[in-house]
Amino acid sequence: PDGASLRSLQNADPQTSSVTVMIGPEGGFTDDEIKACVESDFQSVGLGPRIYRIETAACVCAALFA
Repeated sequence: PDGASLRSLQNADPQTSSVTVMIGPEGGFTDDEIKACVESDFQSVGLGPRIYRIETAACVCAALFA
């Protein structure tokens, strides 16, 4: 919820040629999982105020990067 918007990251570096998306579980990531992601240089982003089911979240991400 406190991540940047996906659109702001798309505009930040036009040279980016690949993106890895991690979609969290229904209850959210654990503190250890978040720590591991931060240590691996993942950037937290949000898809807005709605909570999507995994099937929908994957489709939304794919559509936003198309």
